[in-house]
Amino acid sequence: MNLSALYEEIGDYDQCEAMIFKAKAVDENHYMVLFNEGVLYMRRNEPLNAIAAFDKVIDMVPDYGYAYLNKGIVLRDIGQVDESIEVFNHGLYECSDAIYLLYNRACCHLQKQDISSCTKDLIEVLRRRPDMADYMSKDDEVKEVIATSEALQSLIGDLSQR
Repeated sequence: MNLSALYEEIGDYDQCEAMIFKAKAVDENHYMVLFNEGVLYMRRNEPLNAIAAFDKVIDMVPDYGYAYLNKGIVLRDIGQVDESIEVFNHGLYECSDAIYLLYNRACCHLQKQDISSCTKDLIEVLRRRPDMADYMSKDDEVKEVIATSEALQSLIGDLSQR
């Protein structure tokens, strides 16, 4: 199964699909087979198939945060931002320590121009994972929010002095 992920990572989607096909022959309902299939659908710009694959993973392993992450990203990419936020909320309920879900929810709030909710989520990300300050300050997507939020600037400044 790891071979399919490696092929996906280098952009060889045909080989990725071949490895998924082989893995399905062994266990077509293993959650990682379905997850990798969903990632393949994401890369091939087949959002409905990707969402269906991630839904199966979520049904099988409700605390697998990356399935929520990828489903939320697909929904966001096709303009279903409210649905994406709901997926991240559900994922955070099932996997409360999945900071990447919180960070992506913040980005969805930003896309909706809900700066207050975005800022609250970013502050919570930093509260839980102070090491994210450097990443966050370099992320073009949230730079403007940081630049206009005294609370975020102060928190990032405090964290960088540690």
